[in-house]
Amino acid sequence: MDIFNNFSFQFLNIGAFWYLAIFIISLLESLVVIGLFVPGTVFLLFVGFLLTKGFLNIPLIIFMAFLGAILGDIISYFLGKKGTRFFKKGNKILKIANLEKGKSFFKKHGRKSIFLGRFTGPLRSLAPFIAGIFSMDFKKFLFWNILSGFLWAILYLFLGFSFGEAWQIAENYSNRVQIIITFLILFLIVTYLINLYFSSKEVKFSVRVFNFFADFAKETFFKTSIVNKYPSFFNFFAARFKRKNFFGLPFTLLSIAFFYVLFLFFGFVKNLVFSGAIYGLDLRIENLLYVFRDDELIRFFYWITLLANWQIIVSFGVILSIIFWIIRKRAYVFALWTSVIGTQFFDTLGKIAFARPRPQSAIFIENSNSFPSGHSAIAVAFYGFIVYVLFRTREGGRKKLNVLSVFFIIIFFIGFSRIYLGLHYFSDIIGGYLLGFLCLIIAISIFEWSAYKQKLKKVLVIPFSLKSKRTILSLLLVELVFYVSFALNYQQPFNFKSTSVVNIVTNNALSEYKKNSLPKYSETLRGNRQEPMSFLILAKNDNELVKFFKKSAWYEADYFNRYSLLKLVETSALNKSYLTGPVTPSFWNSNVHDLSFQKPTPKNTIRERHHVRFWKTNIFTIFGKRLYVGTASYDTRIKWLITHKIDPNIDAEREYLFKDLLKSGMILDYQKIQLVGKTTGRNFAGDAFYTDGKAYLIELN
Repeated sequence: MDIFNNFSFQFLNIGAFWYLAIFIISLLESLVVIGLFVPGTVFLLFVGFLLTKGFLNIPLIIFMAFLGAILGDIISYFLGKKGTRFFKKGNKILKIANLEKGKSFFKKHGRKSIFLGRFTGPLRSLAPFIAGIFSMDFKKFLFWNILSGFLWAILYLFLGFSFGEAWQIAENYSNRVQIIITFLILFLIVTYLINLYFSSKEVKFSVRVFNFFADFAKETFFKTSIVNKYPSFFNFFAARFKRKNFFGLPFTLLSIAFFYVLFLFFGFVKNLVFSGAIYGLDLRIENLLYVFRDDELIRFFYWITLLANWQIIVSFGVILSIIFWIIRKRAYVFALWTSVIGTQFFDTLGKIAFARPRPQSAIFIENSNSFPSGHSAIAVAFYGFIVYVLFRTREGGRKKLNVLSVFFIIIFFIGFSRIYLGLHYFSDIIGGYLLGFLCLIIAISIFEWSAYKQKLKKVLVIPFSLKSKRTILSLLLVELVFYVSFALNYQQPFNFKSTSVVNIVTNNALSEYKKNSLPKYSETLRGNRQEPMSFLILAKNDNELVKFFKKSAWYEADYFNRYSLLKLVETSALNKSYLTGPVTPSFWNSNVHDLSFQKPTPKNTIRERHHVRFWKTNIFTIFGKRLYVGTASYDTRIKWLITHKIDPNIDAEREYLFKDLLKSGMILDYQKIQLVGKTTGRNFAGDAFYTDGKAYLIELN
C-alpha cells in the first residue's frame, strides 16, 4: 500500500500531469490499431485508485477521460470513412465481399456494436473504425459514442476508486465476522452478475461481433507474404491452437497455466525465505485473529477444516471412484488419485525442506511442520478436480458458474479455517493453494492426454439415468453420514502451551524502551509505518489504566465483534451516539492494541469523536508498573459507515487528551519528550497526518 502512497506523493505537486496523461491515454486507446496496444482501461483503473489520495479533481479527471475517448473514436470513425477506397475487386486481403458483409452486419447491429464495443477489449478501437468504413450515420454514431464514453469513464474510475477505498479498509477491518460477511456478499453479488451476463442476449451478440472482427483480421492480416515465406514456423504456431489435438490448444493452455503457477510458487517461496515482510504479515494476521476468536466460530471452522482431513479425503475419494466406476467413466479415477497422491507427496517434501514450526497460538496440536499447508493444497487438488469433472460434464454456463461458486467458497473457507484456528500462517495457505493447483493441472493434463489419445471425447459427457442418480445420491449420503459421525467423534488434542514473554525490570522505563529497539510507530496490517507513539504511561495494570481514563471522562471502547460492528454501522447510519464504540484495530510490534478509549464531542455522535489506542510492553519498573504506549487522534467524520477520517493534526489531539488526563488527579509525574523526529505520513485508511514527534511520559500514583 505504501508503494502507491509514496508514488502519489511524488506527483502531488504536478497534478496537471495526470489530467494530460488521462486525456492522451484515453485518446490513443480509441484510435484504430494503436488502441490495441494501449492499456487505457488499466490506466483508468489506476487513476481511479489514485483518486483516493485526494490530490486529483474527480470531475476534471472524468471529463478528460471522456473527452479523450470521444475524440479518439471520432478520429477512428473518419479514418474508417476514408478506408473504403482500399477495398478493391482485385485485392486478396481487403475484399469487396468483406465490405458488403460488414455493411449488412452494421446495418443490422450498428448502434449496439458501438456501445458494446466500448466495453469489449480489442473492439474498443476497432468498432468506430468499422462503423466509419460501413458508413454508419454520424448522428447515431455520435450519440452512442458520447453515451458509451461517458459511462466508460465513470465506470472504470469508480471501480478503481472503490478498489482503493476497499484496499485501505481491508488493511484494517480484518476481524473475523466482517471478512466472512464481506467476502460472501461480494462473491454472491459478482456470481449473480456473471450469471446474468452469461445468460443475456447481449453476450451472444458480443460473441457475434467478436467473431466478425476475428474473421476480418484473419482475412486481412494472416494471408500475407511473411506467412508464405516462413510456412514451417507459422504452421507450428497455428498447430498450437488446434482444438482437435491434445498437443494443440489444450496442451498450450495447460502449459501456460502450469508454468504461470509454478513461477508464482517459486517466487512466493523466494520471498518467504529471503523477505522478513511476509513473516511480519503472518504474525500480525495471527495476532489479529487470535484476539477475535470465540467458541462459536471455533466450532464452525473446526467442522470446515475437517473437510480436508485425510480421513474425509480418502473416504470421499473412494466414494467418487465407485461412482465413476458405476457410470463407466473409469478414466477419471486415475486422474483423481494422481491429483490427491501427488499433492500429498509434494506437500510432505515441502514440509521436510522448510521445517517451519507451527504458530504458537494454534488451538490444536499438529505434529507436522507448517509450510506449505497440506489442508489448503488438498482442498484445491481434490475439490478442484470435482469442479473440473462437473465443468466438463454439465451443460450451461450458469450451472458451471454455480458449481464454481460453491466449491470456491469451500476451498476458501478450508484455507481460512487453518489460519483462524492458528494451525497455519497466512503464507502457508497461499503456498498450499499454489502447490495444490500445480498438482491439479498435472492430473487434468494426464486425463486430457489419455482422452485424446484414445479418442474418448465422449468420455467427458456423463448421461445420468434414474438408477444411476439414485445410486450416486445414496453413496453421497453415506459419505455425508460418515463426515458427520467423524466430526462428532474425532478429538484432536488441544494445545495448552502459552506464549512466554520475558519481562524486563528496570529503574528507567524510557531508557529501556529506546534501548530494546521497540517500535516507536504503530503499523498497518502489512507492517507499514503509521503514527508515532504520543503517550507512554506507567501503570500497575489494565484496571488502573481504565480507572485513569474513566476519571478523565473518557470511555473504554468495546472490542470489535459481531455485535459492536452492527451497532457501529447502525449508529453511524442514524448519526446516533455510541459512547463505547469500538476503535478500529491497529498494530504495534505486530500486536493488536490491547486497550482503547474514546470521548464524544459536543455533537454526541459516533461520526465524530476523540480516541486513543494502547499496547502493553514487557517493560516494568522496579515498583511493578508496566509501560503502556499509545497513539491518539481525532475522528472528524465517518467513512464507509465503519471507519473514520482523522484530523491530520494529531499533535492537537495529543494536547487535548493530556489536558483531560491532568484533571483526573492520578498523575504522579510527567514529562514531554522528543520521541521521534518531525513526521508526516498516512494511516491505514489513507488519511494524512503530521506531528512534531513529541510524546508525554506519564507515571500514575
